[in-house]
Parts: sequence; C-alpha cells; structure tokens
Amino acid sequence: MGLSGESQAAYHYTTTRCEWEFYIIVTHTSGPTGRRVLSDKHKERRVGDSREMVELITSNPSALGSLVTCDESWIYCYDPETKRQSSQWKQFDFPQTQKGQAEPELFKSGRWHLHQDNAPVHSSILVTNYLTEMGVKAVPHPPYSPDLVPCNFWLFLKLKENLRGSRFEDIEEMKEAVTRVLDIFTLEDYEGACKKWLECYNKCTEVGGSYCKGN
Repeated sequence: MGLSGESQAAYHYTTTRCEWEFYIIVTHTSGPTGRRVLSDKHKERRVGDSREMVELITSNPSALGSLVTCDESWIYCYDPETKRQSSQWKQFDFPQTQKGQAEPELFKSGRWHLHQDNAPVHSSILVTNYLTEMGVKAVPHPPYSPDLVPCNFWLFLKLKENLRGSRFEDIEEMKEAVTRVLDIFTLEDYEGACKKWLECYNKCTEVGGSYCKGN
C-alpha cells in the first residue's frame, strides 16, 4: 500500500456477521483528513452517484447485503481519553477472537459489488485493471465524499471511541485490540449503519450535493 517506516503496518480484518471488509492502517501518526470545498462539478457528481446508489439499494431488497465496502484509517499507539470519557468507568467483556474463520459464501459466489473511495491506492490503473481482470463489479463513489463512506461516518468513530485511552507497545498488540473491539459489534449495529448509509445518499441528493451536516 505504499507504506514505509517501522511504525507503520497494514492490517486486514474481515467480519462474517455482515459481508463487509475493512482495511485499517495502523501507525503512530495521523494522516490527512478534512473536507474539500466542492465545486459545482463535484456536487453534480455527488448527486448523480447518490441517486444511482439509492436506485441500486431500493430496487433490490438484498442489494445492501451484496455490497463490500473498505477504507483505511489511522490509529494512534496512544490516544488520550476525552474529559467525558475519563470520568466514566468502563469495562468491556471482549469475546475471544476467532482465528481461521471460513471465507463468507458471498465472496465465493461472486454475487457482490465493491464500494471504495477514490484514494490513489484504490483508483490506480494497476488496481482498476486487476479488478476488471478478476470480474469485480464496482459501484460509483464521488470524489471528496468521506460523508458517504460507512467506515468514516460509523465504523472508525466507534472503533476509536473504544480504543481511546489505551496504550499499545507494538503493532501486534494494537491489531489484537482492534480485532477485539470489532468483534463486539452486532448484526444490528451493521444493519443500522447500512440504513444510515442510505439516508446519507438521500440527504446528499436533497441538498444538491453539498456536505450534509452531521454526516
């Protein structure tokens, strides 16, 4: 993934509760974030892609279950708690991490669509040619649209909220903690995120492609 330096590593996690894949980049430092000033062309693209996704999802009740979404995020080896969190007593009963889980049947069937943003690691010619060669069907995603990515508006927020205040001595310890947190999410949690995803597309269309407050 073009990473360098001893403090960085690529970590791949797959959950069998829902057919989603998550790619998480763990590192000591934070990557660039933030929204862009959208041009009229960008807003038009956001509206068009949002409408296409709404049509795909609403026209087929099982469409959401066939979408595989992925993204990357940055995780600190130490991220201090907020004042609110430090005043709360917390204890998590993490389930034992299961290793060697079987590949979900959805992936074997080929009846799924890939959703990812337009980061260079996703949109390079090498990647697009490989996806075409493998017959992977991709759904549209407009540029500069982190508010339309479930990992951004739900998963990473929840993940980092649970990890905040923890210290990790090395990458392996961090990976184990990330996996434990991801394992506590329920099917209802994922279904709620999918519902929110559809709401985000509808909001984007309603406001003419501008960023939606709260997304």
